[in-house]
Amino acid sequence: MSEFQYFNSPHTTFNVLKDNPGSPIFDNAANTATYEGYFEVENKTGQTEENVTVVLPYIWAVAPPPPEGSPPGTPAPLGNPGPVALDFDSVEGDWNVKDFNGIKGLDLEVTAKIVPLDHPYTNTTDSVTAGSIASNPSLTDDFGPSSADYPVNSKFPPEMLEEDDHIPSVNLGDLEAHEDVAIDLVFTYHWTLNGMEADFNALRTAGAAYTLSSVDDWPV
Repeated sequence: MSEFQYFNSPHTTFNVLKDNPGSPIFDNAANTATYEGYFEVENKTGQTEENVTVVLPYIWAVAPPPPEGSPPGTPAPLGNPGPVALDFDSVEGDWNVKDFNGIKGLDLEVTAKIVPLDHPYTNTTDSVTAGSIASNPSLTDDFGPSSADYPVNSKFPPEMLEEDDHIPSVNLGDLEAHEDVAIDLVFTYHWTLNGMEADFNALRTAGAAYTLSSVDDWPV
């Protein structure tokens, strides 16, 4: 077990705003998918929470269905539709997969940026070590390391983190009582086919984001 520096906080949450329908904003020139207005971090308590960190440990690229209006039997453009598991590369700081969704020679790299809005602390994506995160304040269990483990419990194809993986994070600093901070997520896609640049766009991207507290700031 690692020496934990952070834990999944019970006092703050990363919320998906269910009443915000629609798709991400796709920029095909930049190969990005931006989720704007979909998420917020919330302090659920009536007191200030110190050193709140947002972390994004897992993402999945979502292979699209056939284009709307296609004749029955039209194959999907990138293999079976649905979420595709990616491997995190701590050296490059991105997620990647070879032979995307079973398509031989089609490789993908995805980088993520966490962007807090209208908040005075930071809007620069940093990183924390996966092995430094506990799943709860008792510091008895690792966070994950599989996406199928608590607290994620994802039904998507499983992804696994290594202890020394430096996963994307942003430190929001202190959140006042019941304060919430809007968060955008920006995903940049880079495709290659048989080692050459490939003209594919960004995809819908599923993810699992969490808020962390620092062990040093937690009351004993």
